[in-house]
Amino acid sequence: MPAKRRRWSPNAEYTSRYRKLVPIVLQRDGYRCQMRDPACCIGIATTADHIIPRQLGGLDTLDNLRAACHPCNSRAGAKLGHRLSIARSRHPFFAVNG
Repeated sequence: MPAKRRRWSPNAEYTSRYRKLVPIVLQRDGYRCQMRDPACCIGIATTADHIIPRQLGGLDTLDNLRAACHPCNSRAGAKLGHRLSIARSRHPFFAVNG
């Protein structure tokens, strides 16, 4: 019986790009959670969060990713409102470019 061939998925490309960018984002942000949600933040970033979520058209780019601890990233989901205000005040890209 022949082996099953995996179907191509747009998520496969996303996963590959995202995984390559995570270490770069973590190092850029000093492994500190950029979300800093007082309800759940542990401070040490282990994941990268999309500032504009993929479900809302966000891309896998360095400008759209920030370091986040797992609890903050999980809690945020695909909400957009609060994310942009936090991004503008804490993200290094916005701090430099005003």
